[in-house]
Amino acid sequence: MCENLIFIKKDDKVIKSDFMIAQYPVTIKEFQEMFEKQAGDPENAKYIKESTWMEAIKYCNLLNIKKELPLSYDENTGELIDENGERIEEILEIEGFRFPSSRVKGFRLPTSEEWEYVAKGRSLERQTGSYLKILQEIYTDWNIDTRCSEIEKMKSNTIGLFGILENREWYSDNKNLEGLKNKMCLWEEYICNYNNDLSYQVIRKISNDTELTGFRVTVGQKTR
Repeated sequence: MCENLIFIKKDDKVIKSDFMIAQYPVTIKEFQEMFEKQAGDPENAKYIKESTWMEAIKYCNLLNIKKELPLSYDENTGELIDENGERIEEILEIEGFRFPSSRVKGFRLPTSEEWEYVAKGRSLERQTGSYLKILQEIYTDWNIDTRCSEIEKMKSNTIGLFGILENREWYSDNKNLEGLKNKMCLWEEYICNYNNDLSYQVIRKISNDTELTGFRVTVGQKTR
């Protein structure tokens, strides 16, 4: 999970700071080994798609302990915390976009803005191709609700992130408009009224405590 991080170069109009994000979602093997369970996928070929939001933030904290980084979450509240364990009042907001505070030093879930930025293939160093074309191919092959779970079958977007176009994933921030927990990003197709073409948008969803999905980790600094 730390060997496949991709560096994302900021666009000041959309993302305020550079960050690193995992090329793949967390796999079943990585997830179970982190929680000291017997790995159900010894070949590390499938990603975890049955994680609660609370398990996802717990995974991030355990990864931080393993990598000797500060914790990122207060697991009692789901809030992001700084390197001293202090609650971060709010994610920095500029022109309607939310950004992670530089006070969060460890691994965490991406914010929804970061997730959408990279899902659309955005990075000032790497931006190429059309994510919409790949999405159309995905929707032709299978319905998004079935969600591909095998790493080798995942589609790559234009900057080399796998599974981020066809799967839904957990995200987090400290904006408490709908609650801090159970935040999910996913793609939704819709008809454009002016020409009846299919198009796609990222939507944010607040789920219940028992809903299950996958996730990938993000960190604002290089790690060893």
